[in-house]
Order: sequence, then C-alpha cells, then structure tokens
Amino acid sequence: LNWNIGAEPRTIDPGLNVANDGGHVINNMFEGLMRELDGELTPAMAESYVMSDDQLTYTFTLRDVKWSDGEPVTAYDFEYAWTRVLDPATGSEYSWIFGEANVDTFRAVDEKTFEVTLAAPTPYFLGLTGFYTFFPVREDSVEKGSDGAWAIDPEASIVNGPYKLGEYLTGDKIILVKNDNYWQADQVKIDTINGYMIVDQSTSLTAYEAGELDVIDDVPTEEIPRLMAEEPTFTLTPSDAVYYYSFNSKIAPLDDVRVRKALNLGIDREALVDALKMGNEPADTMVSPASYDEKGQ
Repeated sequence: LNWNIGAEPRTIDPGLNVANDGGHVINNMFEGLMRELDGELTPAMAESYVMSDDQLTYTFTLRDVKWSDGEPVTAYDFEYAWTRVLDPATGSEYSWIFGEANVDTFRAVDEKTFEVTLAAPTPYFLGLTGFYTFFPVREDSVEKGSDGAWAIDPEASIVNGPYKLGEYLTGDKIILVKNDNYWQADQVKIDTINGYMIVDQSTSLTAYEAGELDVIDDVPTEEIPRLMAEEPTFTLTPSDAVYYYSFNSKIAPLDDVRVRKALNLGIDREALVDALKMGNEPADTMVSPASYDEKGQ
C-alpha cells in the first residue's frame, strides 16, 4: 500500500505525539487496551475488563500477546508508559489528558492485570484507552534513544501493533512491514505499507492520479468540486472539529461585548462554507455535529 502521510511526523513516539500524521503511523504500530473498529469500541490488548459498581475502578485482564520481538506484553508495560507520560521530564504535551480522563491511580497488579481508578465516573475513559497517549511502550526500547529517537530506529523500535518499522527515510518515507507477532496477524492482509512524506497537495494528487499512490487524504481546495463530480473514489468524511476566531477581549475595542457581538453577527457562515467548497457545515455551537451519535447524544 502506497499512502501519503503528508508532512514528516515530528515524532512517532506514542507518548510524545500530538499530531494526526504521527498518530496515523502510531495506530498501525501500537495498540492500547481498547481499539475502535468501525465505530465500535472493542477489547484489544485487554482481553476483558470489569468496571466496579461505582464506575470508579476498571480492572483490565490482558491477553497472552507479544511485542514484535516475541517478548510478552505485560501490565507493567502499561504502568511504565503511563508513568512516563505523566513525568514532567518526558515533556509530553498530552499529559493533561489523564486529568481530563479523571485518572486518579493506576498500577500493574501482576503481569496480566492492570487496575485504574478514576476520581469521578467518566463514560469516555474507556474510549481514551484506544488513544495513542495511553498506548504501552517498552522501557528497554525507549531507553535506546532520547526524545523519541528510538521510535524511528528499526533496531530500537519494539511495537505491539499490526505493523513494525521496516525503514525510516527522513524526509522521504516510512516503510512499515507486517508484525508476525501481532495477536491478530492472520487478519492483516497487507504485507508492506509505504508512507510517503509529500507535503505539497498538488504533487500528492498528481501522484495519486498517476497510480503512484493508493491513498491520499488531502487535496487542493480548488480541486474539490472537480473531484466530487468526476472521481468515484473521492469522499468527504466528517471531522470532529470546529473552526473559529479567537479575539483578545482585553484590548479595545474587543473589550466591548457589543463589538464582539457585532463581529459574530457580521460573519455569514453560509457564505463562508459556500466559498470554501470543502463540504463544511456552518457551526452553531462549539460542539461539532460529528461528535454526536445517531441518537443525537
């Protein structure tokens, strides 16, 4: 599979990454306690879990699974990875997400049992365990390179996802190869993924239309109307995001609420999305429509 990542990821270290490009690569190389498949949350590294009656304690039982080098994945790997993210010395920009998840304590009870307690019931906690900041990493692997360097070194990179690092060519591409030690390796149908780092959208689209790339997820805005009309493989997918202007309300005239209201009323949202021609919808609230399920919840 030839796929355009776009910009070269700043890192593919699960504990340090904050961007989509790195996240896409990480999701192919690592796996957390849970994984979302076709919109459904399913057990991944965790074979099962038990939630206490007060919804404050989750006890995960891990599968008999292996890292890419054949060593077992244990609850201690999760304990190490989470502790590492929360250590200020690590410099994880997403360490705050543990607070948003209301994580109070966590510990490896034994090799196969990982226990997490929350400060308050948090329905979305389970889903967050499928987010890369919560993925396990191996301590001996991480110690082979500081600031995420271990993650781009095929000799140091030890992973637990469907693919492992075959080669990392700075500024060119990332080659991922099937991880035969992945617990669902029999369901991995593609042996090699070439992730190219083509930043220019026009160049990427040209390569796709020439058959040199199989997957791209970004195209020039001006090409969207043509692609929507002519390209059967082109699709627009909802993004769980809202774009907005942020005003400094501490300086004049923006310190006057009437001015801010006037600016708000002066934006023609319909005209704006029509001009963008990107399939956007006018935003009425700070919560994206993509955040809601079929029941509107």
